[in-house]
Amino acid sequence: MDFICILNVSMFLANLAIIIGIIVATLHLNELKKTTIATQDTAKATYETVEATYKSIKNDHERRQKQSTIDFFHRVHVDSGGYLNSKFFEINKPLSYEIFKAKDADEKDSIMNFLTGLENLAIGVNTGIFNIDVCYHLCGTHMIAIYESLSDVIDNIRHQTKSQKTFSDSEHMIEELKKMRDIAKKEEAAKKEEQIKNISLNA
Repeated sequence: MDFICILNVSMFLANLAIIIGIIVATLHLNELKKTTIATQDTAKATYETVEATYKSIKNDHERRQKQSTIDFFHRVHVDSGGYLNSKFFEINKPLSYEIFKAKDADEKDSIMNFLTGLENLAIGVNTGIFNIDVCYHLCGTHMIAIYESLSDVIDNIRHQTKSQKTFSDSEHMIEELKKMRDIAKKEEAAKKEEQIKNISLNA
C-alpha cells in the first residue's frame, strides 16, 4: 500500500511538473510572440521611416537636378548670344566649314560658345548631374537640328585637334535625344491612330 501511494504521489508530481512545464512554456511562447510582434512593428516603423527619408532625399535631388539643368541651359543660351534662337541660323540648312570660316568674328564666337556650352551641358547629362528629360522638353528637337547642321564644322574641328573625342559628349547626348524624339513621334502617331479609330467607331 505504501509503495502504491508513493507511486501515485510520484506520478501526480510528475504530471504536475509536466503541466507546470507546459504552462511555463506557453507563457514564454506568448511573451516571445509579443516580443516578436513588437520587434516586427519596430522594424516596420524603422523601414517606413528610412523609406520616407529616402523618397524625400530622392525627390529633393531630382528637383535640384532639374533646376540646375534649366539654369545651365539658360547660361549656354546667354553665353552663345542666343544662338538657339538666332535670326542668322537657318534650322535645316547645314553650315559648311567654309561658310563658318567666312562669318564675322561675333557669329563664329556665338557658334563656338554654343558648341562649348553644349558639350559642358552634355557632360553634365552623361554623368547624371543634369536631367536629359528636361533638356529634351526645353529644346531637344532644336538642339538635334542645330548639332546636325554643324556636323561639318565639328568634323573639321576634330580634324584640326586630331581628336575624335572633341564634342563626343555632345554627340552621345544628341543620340539619346534622337531616341527620345523617335519614341515621342511613335507615341504621337499611335495616339492619333487611336483617335481616328474612336471617331470611326462613333460615326
